[in-house]
Amino acid sequence: MNDKEHILHAGERFLLRDESVGIEIVSGTVEVYGVTREEQTFRQCYLINLEPGDGAFPAFDDFNEIDIQLYALEDVVLREISLSGESVEKLRPLMQGWFKKMMSLSWLRLL
Repeated sequence: MNDKEHILHAGERFLLRDESVGIEIVSGTVEVYGVTREEQTFRQCYLINLEPGDGAFPAFDDFNEIDIQLYALEDVVLREISLSGESVEKLRPLMQGWFKKMMSLSWLRLL
C-alpha cells in the first residue's frame, strides 16, 4: 500500500473535505453522504453507492457548510487522486461517472 491509499473496515467512515483531492474506489462498496460541518446542527443525507472503479469528489461548497463522507459497507481500499496532478485521461471517466450518478438524484438535478 502506498501513502495515498486508505483502508477502511466495514462501518468506518472517510471524510472528503480537501478540495484538491478526489478518491478512487479500489475495492469494496461505499455509501456516499452529504454531511454538514456544524456539530450542533449536524445532518447527513444519503446520496449514492460507489463500487470499485468509481470516483468520489469533494462538495466544492462555496459556503463551507457541506462535506462528502464515504461509509464503508464492507472492507474498502480508497486511493487519493490529486485533482491538479492527475492526468485528464484518468480524471475524466471518474468525474463523468460521479456527476452521472449525482444527476440521477431528482432533487439535485433541480439545483
